[in-house]
Amino acid sequence: MKSHMPPRYSQKELKIMGAYVDKRVQDGLSKIQWLMLLAFHDVLGVGERRFMQVMERYGQLLEEYKGYQRDQIADQKLTQAVKAILPNSFTKLYD
Repeated sequence: MKSHMPPRYSQKELKIMGAYVDKRVQDGLSKIQWLMLLAFHDVLGVGERRFMQVMERYGQLLEEYKGYQRDQIADQKLTQAVKAILPNSFTKLYD
């Protein structure tokens, strides 16, 4: 007979932990985006108008990526696009 181990955490606790992790990830991603903004400004002189154009395009790309995810080709499409821009530097999306 198999022994049954009860879950260590309740569903409510797991939900709370998941929400906490999601919030921390979103906060981290926001900081990364702001650091990229600073890098673009420092190196390329990107100002407010051009940055707003970038953010608009970023939103469009996110929607395209969601469509590619539904078709299960998102990472393939992203890899192709990045490789076209960085043919000598880019190798793969993930380590």
